[in-house]
Amino acid sequence: QRSATAEQLRKSLRGDLDWSVMKALEKDRRRRYGTADGLVMDIARHLNHDPVLARPPSKLYRFGKLLRRNKVVLDAAAVVMAVLCAVGLLALLFFHHQARIRWAREELLPKIDRILGEQEGHFDNVDAYKLALEAEKVIPGDPRLAEFFKNCAVKMSIMTEPQGATVHMKDFKTPDAPWEYVGVTPIRDVRLPVAILRWKFEKGGYETVLAACTTSDKGRWDKGRPPYTISRVLDKKGT
Repeated sequence: QRSATAEQLRKSLRGDLDWSVMKALEKDRRRRYGTADGLVMDIARHLNHDPVLARPPSKLYRFGKLLRRNKVVLDAAAVVMAVLCAVGLLALLFFHHQARIRWAREELLPKIDRILGEQEGHFDNVDAYKLALEAEKVIPGDPRLAEFFKNCAVKMSIMTEPQGATVHMKDFKTPDAPWEYVGVTPIRDVRLPVAILRWKFEKGGYETVLAACTTSDKGRWDKGRPPYTISRVLDKKGT
């Protein structure tokens, strides 16, 4: 205790020492310490983090003393528990990720393959494209998935005059479906599903444009040409 400050000593003695002083000053001799050694022994108990005789032996008080006596052991146990919890959490996340990878490879990829086989020649690959997007979140570098994207997706650019129009799209087969945000023009090399899509172009002060066109250009694909560009001219409101 020699290295402790006055404030630290006062805090460490507060409580037990108060009870010891009150016991030593009791008017009733039967409730006082029998001898000076009794007071010295109580102080020794306090320093050893044992319950003092001057204080009522409540369960909470005794439990607090037990914690103080075994602080090093309890601190070590807490560290071990924290490490075990961290390792357990990492293991749980690892096994969950592995399960997701198996799900993507064993369920999603065969399903995409089946849909593309059924839709061959129809150029309507929205369903396969959406499943491929889900698989990409789990297995982004999978070569089989990359091959699927070559068959069900295309990169293209979207332009408007003037620029700055917000573009949304959705599957032509589902007119009541919510619009999906694509971006703000000019949009370059955006990946989209090979399909007939509904389009919406919006810009403040201009008429909203609703259109439908396909992202599949069989002629360009057969000749190895790059994807084409969708362009729209917006009319000012009131014109």
